[in-house]
Amino acid sequence: MTDSPYSDRLNQLMSHLKDGAITLDGLFPEKRSYKSLAIFGDDEGTMFMLIGEYKGAFAIFEASQYNEWSFHSGHSSLEGALNEMRDFRLKRIS
Repeated sequence: MTDSPYSDRLNQLMSHLKDGAITLDGLFPEKRSYKSLAIFGDDEGTMFMLIGEYKGAFAIFEASQYNEWSFHSGHSSLEGALNEMRDFRLKRIS
């Protein structure tokens, strides 16, 4: 992680990951732990997004300066997830 104006918030969000994974419970029939592949953020530290992988499927999670990680969207390919990320114009921070 980089030293930035929002590194404290990023550290707080990262503390919700267990063994490098974010777990979803209740959205799907079974609990899923998505391995964190990359985290993106804006320059102001007001928006964060994480791309995770679970059994060859990919998901984007989002968080703000006020909210914790939540499911944003699912994708069948990493390319699809990255294409969606490009629309947000965030930079990779982890």
